[in-house]
Amino acid sequence: MAKPKPKRTYYKPQANQASAPAWKFRLPDGTQSAKSPWIWRGLFFMSLIAIGLCLTLVVGGHTLFAALWAVIAAGWFGASMWLWRQNVRYMDMS
Repeated sequence: MAKPKPKRTYYKPQANQASAPAWKFRLPDGTQSAKSPWIWRGLFFMSLIAIGLCLTLVVGGHTLFAALWAVIAAGWFGASMWLWRQNVRYMDMS
């Protein structure tokens, strides 16, 4: 038996918001990652470790690997800050 497709929930603007395009929809958050503060804290800590590794590689003369780890650190930092904002929004709503 085939699984039914998940139903997409379309974005409905609040009364105090400007109208949003009709094509914009929200994906369901099945991971619950925004509810736990430990997810964004873990990513932030990993980004600090990646920055330390990047600095170590720069001092060691491995600039290519240092640049790659800087990109990884920036990605982890960006993801952790996005999850932090989602967590703050979730905590304000509850």
